[in-house]
Amino acid sequence: MRLFLMSSYLLAGFALLGQQPLSCDDTFTTVGSTVQEDDCFRMTSTAASQTGCLWFDELVDFSGPLSHTVTMSFGTNDGGADGICLVYQNSGNSACGGSGESIAAAGIANSFIIEFDTWQNGNLSDPFNDHASISQNGVLDDFIESPLDLGNIEDGNSYEVTFNWNPATNNYEVIFAGATIFNGNYDIVNNCFGGNSLVYWGFTSSTGGQTNTQYVCPGLPEPPEAMAEANITQLPCEGAVVTLDGSGSDSGFDIVYQWDTDDGSIISGDDTTMPEISGPGTYTL
Repeated sequence: MRLFLMSSYLLAGFALLGQQPLSCDDTFTTVGSTVQEDDCFRMTSTAASQTGCLWFDELVDFSGPLSHTVTMSFGTNDGGADGICLVYQNSGNSACGGSGESIAAAGIANSFIIEFDTWQNGNLSDPFNDHASISQNGVLDDFIESPLDLGNIEDGNSYEVTFNWNPATNNYEVIFAGATIFNGNYDIVNNCFGGNSLVYWGFTSSTGGQTNTQYVCPGLPEPPEAMAEANITQLPCEGAVVTLDGSGSDSGFDIVYQWDTDDGSIISGDDTTMPEISGPGTYTL
């Protein structure tokens, strides 16, 4: 009997949501008018006075670095309303503010609000065109970043939005359509979250007297079953099942196979060329 040995597989870590482990079965909680459509969520339809909110079920931790990239679509009616906010908050996953100028974010306490507003409200110091700003603690004119003119974003296009956070310097960055629109330093944890670094993240949106069909696509990974080849070094999410491929090994009546790991998790098939595993580690055949 011969035991054939091959090079080790190293599967290191899980796909990360802002440097933090993402479970395969994590989901969003929808509130108000929000409904899921395939991999995206329709926050509002063309009905008046709607409020839609969407919160990821797993808390994120601002004591570590974060990077979230999402896609937003603000509708096709240039005279429509009201916009979408990317929000971090610790008021709970049922939080949702009012309609119209509130964009469903006003009134959400302990919050950091990145606002993309498609309607001019003079009482909130809004410019004429569609605009972005950052505010805090459910008060949309308590600005961390004053409104920035974006032109017209109610054009039917999808816009990529990225939020980056570095706790070492309290630095935040907001990238819209490939361009950095906000970059600054602010103690978000203490000034917005009351010192609690664990918060929900998600989106709010509304319509008022004017409307638009508004979407967000969070871009989270599916809970896939993957095939690990030599160049695969990362599991897609915590709890994913991955099949290691040792089918290129020698074969014959006098050859047996045995997979071993000291730090991983083999579910089945440890005596075959194609075992199923479910944890990061080093696997040797």
